[in-house]
Amino acid sequence: MKASRAAGVLLPGLPLIGAALFLLYLSSVQNTPPTFETGIENNTENQRSTPTSLNVPNLELIDFEYWVSIKAEFWWRYAYRLEFRSKSHNSKEVRASIKYIDSDGAVIDSTTTNILTIPAGEEKSFTGHSLIGLPGAKEVEDAEVSIIKYER
Repeated sequence: MKASRAAGVLLPGLPLIGAALFLLYLSSVQNTPPTFETGIENNTENQRSTPTSLNVPNLELIDFEYWVSIKAEFWWRYAYRLEFRSKSHNSKEVRASIKYIDSDGAVIDSTTTNILTIPAGEEKSFTGHSLIGLPGAKEVEDAEVSIIKYER
């Protein structure tokens, strides 16, 4: 009988105790810096790659830059920005391939963009990102862009 009376007193207080513990957990998580590999700083310095010929008539890649935007325990997120110029009287629709390369020229990872529409006679920038697993993400030395599909 005593056990059931004690349970009746404790049970209503459990949600309050649980809420207090959850709030304590949240405050400790908010004050914890993001998880980065020991000894590695979050370097968001942009790296530029030399724009190459796209083999698409009247379309020019003006600028291509990429950088590490997030370093997590098992992967790094590489963000990129592509800037195109259309010299055509019609808009161009392209799909680009971005290859991340190590110092030996081997492709570590690659991604393909959605269809990018560049209006006739205009410049337009596009951004995106790639998640690259470790340890390969640490080995990225360069990146290159190529057009894998285009419509006139």
